[in-house]
Amino acid sequence: MHGPVPRSAGNYVIIEHANSEYSFYCHMILNSVQVKKGQKVKAGEVLGKLGNSGNSNCPHLHFHLMDGSNKLTARGLPCNFTNIKDIANEEINSIDEDSMIIKTF
Repeated sequence: MHGPVPRSAGNYVIIEHANSEYSFYCHMILNSVQVKKGQKVKAGEVLGKLGNSGNSNCPHLHFHLMDGSNKLTARGLPCNFTNIKDIANEEINSIDEDSMIIKTF
């Protein structure tokens, strides 16, 4: 966790990656964050539970990749996902941004 984050983000985790990129996960359930500041994490590790803390009216995960640790000044970066499956657990190769709900593993 780095830099100032507005209260609207609710409970959050920021992960610093080796290539000076940072991933931002917010709106987690109060007291559900499973990692501590400075802890090293691995792919697949549970960070916390999805919720609607902060400025949110329904449970969801706000995720984005950014070029700095300060959420207020960092720029968003493009991001690619792998192993995306639909609700029937079938792999998908493209996402229709307007109509598709996805889950990642």
